[in-house]
Amino acid sequence: MHEARGSFSVDLLEGVVETVETRKKALWKAHGWCAALAWGILSPIAIGAAILRKWFPDGLWLKIHQYLNLLVVLLTIAAFAFGVAAIIEETPAGGNPRHFNAEPYPHRTIGLIVFVLVLFQLGSGQFRPNTPGKGEDKTRIRSSWEILHRVLGISLLAASWYQVQSGLQIYQTLFVDSATNLSSIFWGIVGAISGLIALGFVVIQIKGDKDDDSDSNQNEEKNSNEDSI
Repeated sequence: MHEARGSFSVDLLEGVVETVETRKKALWKAHGWCAALAWGILSPIAIGAAILRKWFPDGLWLKIHQYLNLLVVLLTIAAFAFGVAAIIEETPAGGNPRHFNAEPYPHRTIGLIVFVLVLFQLGSGQFRPNTPGKGEDKTRIRSSWEILHRVLGISLLAASWYQVQSGLQIYQTLFVDSATNLSSIFWGIVGAISGLIALGFVVIQIKGDKDDDSDSNQNEEKNSNEDSI
């Protein structure tokens, strides 16, 4: 996504040298912020709301999941637009911007794939098959959709984490004044959110097992009392 176009010096008048910056740092920074916010914070929380749905009142988890994912899509579109704009600005007049060329980095090509699949995921979520009514079994279409939705969602998250990581490395290679270890910050935030979600999932599973044991004991006690009568 970011090719080696740096700054150069031009002799304008009588030996006066001016440095012309060909890199659009502000656009790349906006590109990175949108992607990191979307996939490092909002998307994991949206997935977490689905995993921890038992902790939310009926229907609330779905609203959180949908609205956060909508923000993820909007930020992904913005990140895509900033990246395209930066490449156009950096390309000399009459040159080929090669927006989605896989060389020298696969970042551009993977970014395009993620962008297209994100739009597909949004559309499939909006036009998903109806949930079965009370006492009804899921249709085969509904079951297949749920599998596809989950697999694609996790795949997009993994690909986007790779994209953010590779993008941060490219950014810090191009702009040497950026000394902060951005990758460590990103993965620290991702790890904290993911860890809390995993902990919540374990708590739900343990609590569910205890509730099942409690119900089983109550039924056994009830049956024992009935037998004694």
